[in-house]
Amino acid sequence: MTRQVSDVFCDWLDVTCSPDASFISDLRRFCDVNLWPVAYSDDERVLIAVGDGKLSLDVKKRYHRASASGAVLALLRESGLLKPFLALLGSVPHRVTRLDAAVDVAVDGPVVLRSLEARYPTDRVALTRKALKVTRMYSARESDGQLTGTWYVGHRSSARVTARVYDKQAEILERTGLDSPP
Repeated sequence: MTRQVSDVFCDWLDVTCSPDASFISDLRRFCDVNLWPVAYSDDERVLIAVGDGKLSLDVKKRYHRASASGAVLALLRESGLLKPFLALLGSVPHRVTRLDAAVDVAVDGPVVLRSLEARYPTDRVALTRKALKVTRMYSARESDGQLTGTWYVGHRSSARVTARVYDKQAEILERTGLDSPP
């Protein structure tokens, strides 16, 4: 069986910095120059519509944060603006507080989930030195009744490293009603 596998890509990014040395005003100008509109704003948060995603800029007393969804990062990659965006984030002392790395594999979701269940029958997986509990959130697929959904490692735990495997085809169908390939 031939599998199409994407390159690894960043599917979510949160970066924080000190209010004393902040990237927020530079990010606002970057968004203005690229004509991305403000979708919501209050005293502590600005949500900027970037394509189909949202860039959240949070201003708290103790920290400032930029939070980019997968859709924002995809648009930045496609438009060649990812490096300038990252340069703005890196222009001040900062911390990466969340980074979701992802890879897409063109295989039917239930097949992948069954293989994970067989490989980890005790529902414990060690991503680092400590094994974490597996949580399954499945539902039956309408077309054939097969169980599909999301298989989590360390879901809702305080672990610094967690994993999630999900059926993207089922997620797209549920979210948009559109059928897509595995």
